Amino acid sequence: MPASFLSRLALLCGALGLTPTLWAAPASGPLGQTGSNIPLRDTRWSLQTIDGAPVAASGPRGRAQLSLRAASQHLSGFAGCNTLSGRYIQRGTSLALKPLATTRMACEPGVMQQETRFLQALAGIDSYRVEGRQLSLLQGDVVKLTFIATPAR
Repeated sequence: MPASFLSRLALLCGALGLTPTLWAAPASGPLGQTGSNIPLRDTRWSLQTIDGAPVAASGPRGRAQLSLRAASQHLSGFAGCNTLSGRYIQRGTSLALKPLATTRMACEPGVMQQETRFLQALAGIDSYRVEGRQLSLLQGDVVKLTFIATPAR
């Protein structure tokens, strides 16, 4: 497109109160995908809710997170205070998390309570659903945990 057209478009968008991010082309890469779901595996997932209740960032390390590695079928993450690891089996939308190991640090009582709720919910997970950038982990038909895909650090 000619530069003069783009300049006029930018002026018009500015006059209408639109920012360039609203009319720019969508971002590329896995987190910039539009109209498709982020893959379950090889994505870092940041915890958003436990049993439908929003969760707060836990301590100085932030929110609880999970990553499921495709090549090794290994799960790793952060539970709020402690790190966790284990294995998983995924077939279709079925998801079985093998017994998870965690470190054994003590943190503030509120952080530990949220971590306990998170780990208990993980123990009962039997399936998952990905919609766009959101991952829902389910027990039966009940959504126990929701996550949002986050960029790698």
